[in-house]
Amino acid sequence: MAGPGTHAHFREEIDIEHRRQHVAYLLMHHLTYKEIAAEVGCSTGTVVTDVKAIREAWAERSAQDYDTWVAEEVEKLDQLERKVLPVALTGGKPGPEGEPRPSMFATDRVLTIMERRAKLKGLDRPMRHEVAKTIEYTRNLDAEIEELLSNADRGGD
Repeated sequence: MAGPGTHAHFREEIDIEHRRQHVAYLLMHHLTYKEIAAEVGCSTGTVVTDVKAIREAWAERSAQDYDTWVAEEVEKLDQLERKVLPVALTGGKPGPEGEPRPSMFATDRVLTIMERRAKLKGLDRPMRHEVAKTIEYTRNLDAEIEELLSNADRGGD
């Protein structure tokens, strides 16, 4: 294996990347690892290593694509909310004094937009609370109260 930064090292990295592209193509066409190794001209162990790297790259790319999609969807929801919120607040029929009354339909749309945004951002998930610290704090508090009560019973501080 060539040392980092050398021409041979870069050539080796390019060769590995080309091989992995070929392995990925064959993997998508449902060839077995043994068949891929024979086709590419490497060992089955190399195919296993390549497939692991390929799947990690796919997972990372998928996560990035998902994050991008969420950001785009949230931006669309923000734009909708900016348009609908003023209607929700003042878009209904005027009240008896001529004051603007909220539109219930637009208000419902704003709430739906807010719920969708919360789901996309994961804000609707149940929250986990650390109970152990609360129990420890309560035990310490109980001990302090007991000490104060016993001091009070003795007439001391």
